[in-house]
This record gives sequence, C-alpha cells and structure tokens, in this order.
Amino acid sequence: MEFAENGDLFTHLRNTVMKESQIRSWLVQILWAFMYMHSMGVVHRDLKCENILLTSNYNVRIADFGFARFVDRGRNPGADTLCGTLTYSSPELLYGKRPYNPVFSDVWAIGVVLFMMANNKAPFRDKTKEEIHRKQVSSVVMYMNKNEWENGYIPLSCALGVKWVAAMAVLNLN
Repeated sequence: MEFAENGDLFTHLRNTVMKESQIRSWLVQILWAFMYMHSMGVVHRDLKCENILLTSNYNVRIADFGFARFVDRGRNPGADTLCGTLTYSSPELLYGKRPYNPVFSDVWAIGVVLFMMANNKAPFRDKTKEEIHRKQVSSVVMYMNKNEWENGYIPLSCALGVKWVAAMAVLNLN
C-alpha cells in the first residue's frame, strides 16, 4: 500500500472546512471503492474517517481491513459478528439484529462519513456511549419501527442513501 502522506480524513477535518466539490470528489472515490469491494463479496464493517487515508494528491484510500470479511453476494449476505465503531454503527447493529446485512452497515457508515465531511462533526454526539446509542436509536425510530426492521424490510435510511448516493455520483460525472 502506498504511503498516505496527508494523513487520515479525521485529522484533515479537524483543520479544514471542506468545499462541496471536494466532498463530492472524495465521496465518489469512496463509493467506487465500496462498489468494487461489495461486487467482490468483501465487506469492510469498520469504515470511519480514521480509516480513510489521503494520498499526496489528496485522493482517498480505504484502510484497516481488520474486521473485513467475505460474504455471499446474494440478496442477504448475513453476518453475525457485531463489530465496528459506535459513531458509525448502523441501526441493525444498534438493535442487535442477527444476522445483519453488513453491506447495509457499510452504506450507513458511508453516510456518516459524508455527514462528517459536510459538517465537521459526527451526527450523534454526547458525553457517554449510552447517550450516543440512545440518540441513534431514537433518530432511527422516526423512520422505521422495530417490527418493520426485524421483519427484514430494507431500511429507509439505506434506500434513501442509495438513491442520494447515485444522484451525487451522476452529478459528479457530468
């Protein structure tokens, strides 16, 4: 792996307010990386700003594949091991649903990274992990109740996220 001399995205965000054009460029690079990984049956399961490295040309590289694994590329790849970082955890991880779809979890984490690039802060913040968890779950419940989640409906957050991400990719290509 090449040396990422401009550090990681988390450190970069501490010192920089990003322009929309840069956010769009990096988001598309992240999306291409995850589209490739997912097409190969690989899920990351720990995407966070600290795991997005910046090269000398300010291109992104995804790092830290310690929680990555191969999954079935079908409709429900399924994973049982709960892992990742709380701030970036998807609703299925927070509800403790097993097996969960790790592809959805990766998409959720991409959304959190996007939020952080646009706002220079995490979407859910508090002093304790318990309060962060409570805020994440209460925000998710506004869109989908627990019964819908447990019965296997595609999470609204993921469905909307995929549509938004596709629209952003098209905007960047034009």
